[in-house]
Amino acid sequence: MFVLALAAALAIPPEGVVVGDLWVQRTETTQAEWKAVMGELPYGPLYRFYAEVDDAHPVAMVSFDEALAYANARSEREGLEVCYRTGARATLVAGCTGYRLPTRDEWEALAGPGLFATLDDPAEACTFANLDSRGDDASHWRRAVPCEDGFERAAPVASFAPDANGLYDLYGNVAEWVWDDEVRGHYATQGPSWYQGLRFAAGDTYLRRGPDGSRDIGLRLVRSR
Repeated sequence: MFVLALAAALAIPPEGVVVGDLWVQRTETTQAEWKAVMGELPYGPLYRFYAEVDDAHPVAMVSFDEALAYANARSEREGLEVCYRTGARATLVAGCTGYRLPTRDEWEALAGPGLFATLDDPAEACTFANLDSRGDDASHWRRAVPCEDGFERAAPVASFAPDANGLYDLYGNVAEWVWDDEVRGHYATQGPSWYQGLRFAAGDTYLRRGPDGSRDIGLRLVRSR
């Protein structure tokens, strides 16, 4: 009740939580949320060849530019200031109040020291995250977590326990686009996906990427208070 009352007082959507100076989307953006704003999933009818089609699943196959377009479109839909000027090189509008991607520093502050830093046993990871749990062999560079999470690929959002802030899937499910001014082109993700295991869940989850979408890349929106 407190979270809902606070969200109402701040005129922010109740599907998020307030953490410090940020409103943060409680889950990764779902396919239903994406379609409500953009009309269809990335790749249109071809999406089903790359990822599960289910409204409760996180949207994937999202390119960096599409993530910015979605954030702007949702802001416009709700009468908020857009956060990105798009073009040959997108720029972030300083002090914007609309929806945006978290910065690298913001995401890392939300995620804390790493999933395993809070667990007594790495096998507990599957309580909190949908990671690569398909086994470990000589060709398997990702090194799977030592437990079974029940999903071969992405899972419906909020299928696993939330963290102390009430956020789901910061670790696991899909990796999330972040805004990083230090990277030429601003292409980077945070968070291990269902395709990654111990190497990324143990701590640093930052990855530089190309701008294109992937079956294990989605997004989570934030807003500055």
